Amino acid sequence: MKIARVSRGPWRLKAFIDKQGHPVTSRFLVVRPLDKRWKLDVLWAICNSPIANAYSYAFSGKRDVLAGLMKDMPVPRLESVDLHPLLKLVRSYLRIARALREGTLDVVQAEKLRILHWRIDAEVLRLYVLPSRLEHQVLHLFSGATRRGVPFRQAEYVPKNFADDFSLRDLLAITADWEQTNERRARLLLKQERKTIRPQEKEELEHLQNLTDVRIRLVTPLPLAELEANRTGRLLVKALRLDNYDYTRMREQIIGILRSLLANDRPRFVSMMGFPPDIPDLAALNPEGNTRPTGLEQSFHALRMRGQLPEAY
Repeated sequence: MKIARVSRGPWRLKAFIDKQGHPVTSRFLVVRPLDKRWKLDVLWAICNSPIANAYSYAFSGKRDVLAGLMKDMPVPRLESVDLHPLLKLVRSYLRIARALREGTLDVVQAEKLRILHWRIDAEVLRLYVLPSRLEHQVLHLFSGATRRGVPFRQAEYVPKNFADDFSLRDLLAITADWEQTNERRARLLLKQERKTIRPQEKEELEHLQNLTDVRIRLVTPLPLAELEANRTGRLLVKALRLDNYDYTRMREQIIGILRSLLANDRPRFVSMMGFPPDIPDLAALNPEGNTRPTGLEQSFHALRMRGQLPEAY
């Protein structure tokens, strides 16, 4: 990596992998593994991680990142750690990034690389075994700071004014991996309903329920304060109790259970969400002032008679 910082902000380091061993000038720092457990890919991930950048930002001088400082940087213990997930992520990221280097990077590819790099960062943070509160403080340090040396744009991990404490792995669980997270939550809710859930699964479900609440606060499309400022919005919130904590969690649970049933127990899903057998025939009615008689052809009864009615809503 270069001795000169790559920015004045907290993103200061930009490490490269050199598997051939090229000669370098004194303006570079060379990090070599002395233990075979320390693969180059692992060193690359740590040197480019939020931990290393936060450490450098806190202790390095104004211009240069000194060798003595980096030698003293805390590193995780690897005696009983599985590094395969991290190695797999780093190699996948570098392979994709190198393949795209020659071409134009579109929005979808950039987002894919960002998520992949976040997974690498999350694995590095996992190695340090930080409490969620401290990990969240590290992530907040980079709010408003543009990440350097990456083929995607990143100015934050979490919004600066978002106060919930959670790890980067949790953040990925409620954003990029939300579909899988919610599916797992739905399965556990179903086990809880059937009273077959195990104690360890109860703890997992409680954690997933808390993450669901965090997601609601993170991705709410309209801040409640703005909604309250609108009279119609206030009436809607009050009538439907949209801001009620218990009701919000119940809606999330019901949706999760239905998704699980759809994927794993379709007969029960259809029994809950299927159309009733006695759908009324609107063609038999002739209400006064009906201005849309053609709508009868698209009624549920007409669709059923033509064999076009789906199995469930």
